[in-house]
Amino acid sequence: MPDRHVITLPEHGLSNSAARRNKIWMKLLTAVDLTESNGFAFKGAFKDHGTTVELEEGAWVMSYMEDRRASGRLEWHNVTLYQVRGGTLTEVDDWRIDGDDSGWALQVRDDIHAYMTTPAEPAAPAISAPAEPAAAAGVPAPVSPGMLRIAPGGESTPTVLLGDALRAVTPELFNAGDRNRASLTIRPRSTALGASNPATSEVWYDLLWTHPAVHAVEGPHGPELSVEHVEIATAGTLPPPPRIPVETRIAAAPPVTVDHLSDDELRVWGGAEKLIRSWTGHRDAALRDDRSADAYDWSTYATQIAAQVRSLTAPRLTAGQRAQVAAVRLIEAHWALQGARASVHALLGNADRAGDAGDAAAVRELLPLIDRPTTVTA
Repeated sequence: MPDRHVITLPEHGLSNSAARRNKIWMKLLTAVDLTESNGFAFKGAFKDHGTTVELEEGAWVMSYMEDRRASGRLEWHNVTLYQVRGGTLTEVDDWRIDGDDSGWALQVRDDIHAYMTTPAEPAAPAISAPAEPAAAAGVPAPVSPGMLRIAPGGESTPTVLLGDALRAVTPELFNAGDRNRASLTIRPRSTALGASNPATSEVWYDLLWTHPAVHAVEGPHGPELSVEHVEIATAGTLPPPPRIPVETRIAAAPPVTVDHLSDDELRVWGGAEKLIRSWTGHRDAALRDDRSADAYDWSTYATQIAAQVRSLTAPRLTAGQRAQVAAVRLIEAHWALQGARASVHALLGNADRAGDAGDAAAVRELLPLIDRPTTVTA
């Protein structure tokens, strides 16, 4: 019979106000129902964060926490999977899913089921001494939704059209990703003469595993912080997109008209029929020679890329790389706070000028409490 251990479940770490506005729960997980597509897929008894329970060696625990802003907007679904190992509750994996994704359970259901049903246990960190978890033996780590990003271009192969097509075909790949794994960056190749990494007839884009990192750069008033993605490894390349057949582009082109010309002008050109035939020939020739981005089938290309991306295995970040990612989240939170603070003061000024003193006065009265670092919760 497995040993039993007295375990204190992790605290949620939220303030009272944040705990009230967010849905948070833990389950002593016993099974995963693959026929369910919502929270009912996860079977087990509910427990509160921070409570003390008695669990068998190898038992599983699941935590779910919303990240909802004071405005009520749901930013993230946070899911963490734990297992009792050696008498200690150990973090096995965690996921961060975009708040707009109502299908958050589907993003984690199969992975959690795989962890629970794979005989070989994954090496993972104890809560008391965090370290890097490893994937369960035999369980692949496919690219998680939200890991895909497109590096900005300049004099390069197109990025805006590619991004628009990918978001239309597979928007989930751009949503919040797994912060424990690398991002997959599509980097455009240069079209400039003499470039060190030029676009060719075989390759237009590089696929790179990256992670965000904070760097100090020299600004006009001294050192400043900048966030950039750092390359970890090469994941592959992408060929040029397929061209739309000329016949298809000609058929889709609007018909040539001469309605804007007067009868005298048409006579100069030899009549309406001759002029339409001539202009149509010039239009078709231009379409045949078109090498602009509009001549490519970006929708088909995006579908091909999505299939390739989903077949890749995202590398897990090292402890140091995860620290860099956490530092980026921290500095971005600081930037968001600065922006919110500036917005509040600007809107208070607008309220004064508009004569809307009542609501503005209420905000000013609470401002010392609102804008106090100790009251800010993640």
